[in-house]
Amino acid sequence: MNISLNRIHLRNFRGYIDTVINFDEHINVIVGKNDVGKSTVL
Repeated sequence: MNISLNRIHLRNFRGYIDTVINFDEHINVIVGKNDVGKSTVL
């Protein structure tokens, strides 16, 4: 059985007001400056 994560919808969570992050089927990379919330997504 394969389970995949297709998207995340963050609403009023830490620094995110209303954000949707769509994931690709193969490879995904989260890139940004320090202290912008990359680890929060994980």
